[in-house]
Amino acid sequence: MQGFRSIRQRCRQLLLNLSRYESKELGFKFSNHADNDYLEFFLEAGIIGCLPLAALVLVSLLRAVGAMRHRHHSHLRALAYGSFMGMLAILIHSNVDFNLQISPNAALFVVLLALAWVAHGLPGRTLGSNAPAPSPLGHALK
Repeated sequence: MQGFRSIRQRCRQLLLNLSRYESKELGFKFSNHADNDYLEFFLEAGIIGCLPLAALVLVSLLRAVGAMRHRHHSHLRALAYGSFMGMLAILIHSNVDFNLQISPNAALFVVLLALAWVAHGLPGRTLGSNAPAPSPLGHALK
């Protein structure tokens, strides 16, 4: 048991010493974060934390696609298209960088998620209905 404790202490001391060295001495540098947001979220939250987040993003993407396909008003289709493309761009960029750990980018992503729901859920006509409806954007268009 004493040997195990000394090995554990030596390993801990080695890790503490390695974290103090810069890349000039060893040729590499330690990092506290992954350069992939998906890997970072999975390591921090686990599968239980990632599933609700992935479900929210997937449902928001589907809401944007549904609004693009079924909304009659061109402004709502444009809003859905913009939110879909913005979400897609951030999701692609998150593969190679820690994009969502930057607060303004994370806030923008949340706004894009919300805009997909707004474009899908505002009252108004869909492409299958014939009843006239008021402008979904209110008096701003008049």
